[in-house]
Amino acid sequence: AYKTLADNDIQPLVYSNHGSTEDRQNVAGDWGSYQEGDLPGSDLYHLDLTRKLGTKFFWCDPDYVSDQPALAPSIDQEDSIFVSGMGRDGTPYLRFRRFMGHDLRGGPSLDNLHVQMAQLLFGEHSGYAVIYQHLGVYRTPDSRPAEADTSNIPPEALHALDNLKSAQERGEILVTTTSRLLNHAALMTAKPWHITKNRGEIEVHFSRHFELAGVDFECNTESLQGWTLSVPKDSVTAFIDGCPLSLSEIQCEGERYVGIPWEGRNIGDLLQDMSSSFKESGASQT
Repeated sequence: AYKTLADNDIQPLVYSNHGSTEDRQNVAGDWGSYQEGDLPGSDLYHLDLTRKLGTKFFWCDPDYVSDQPALAPSIDQEDSIFVSGMGRDGTPYLRFRRFMGHDLRGGPSLDNLHVQMAQLLFGEHSGYAVIYQHLGVYRTPDSRPAEADTSNIPPEALHALDNLKSAQERGEILVTTTSRLLNHAALMTAKPWHITKNRGEIEVHFSRHFELAGVDFECNTESLQGWTLSVPKDSVTAFIDGCPLSLSEIQCEGERYVGIPWEGRNIGDLLQDMSSSFKESGASQT
């Protein structure tokens, strides 16, 4: 599996796996009990290979929040999106927290998606939120998980997704992929730049690489998407290790910003690109 990913130049940034005590391949650390993904000598040990592949962010069993819909770009604080992780093999990695919601009978599922979304969308908060949800599950009266009929999605769930879409259209939130969200949060946590100002001329100097909890990141035009600086009238130039960056001027609610715009992506186009790549490589599809 790792060779197939490497041969197709696929570098998944996010590792997420949890479940019952039979899911022993999960990554744990010092708090681990049944998890063996970071335990040298186990037949399920893989953290060294997974990190070498390029994976940086790991969702681990205890890392969910119930009453904080949006988390701060910081690490190891009560409201942080990130938690520093260290495998039992000495390999560093970044853990991230997901928003589960509170008072959800038996846990997040398709039949309580609307409750979870309301907690996220209709409160006074801002920050980063990775939604912890099981869209293919509903809960029985005794709170046990069962397979959901996704051909007959509850009206409440559809309304919740409509609310999410409307909030994005109003500019209140940005819906994106987990990897892009976490990359941006890592950038804003580490802040790998310094700013100088001289007679109305502002210069921003980015480091080519930065480190967060022992995990290395690279600054480039893609990873810096979404970075902006509020500047009423000053001229701004930016550099990565002395190489100039192309910046854009952005007007938002009467304010002037300079930065690197967030490039929108269409999920249909992405899926088509992935399908074409697999066909060209001769890989089988499921």
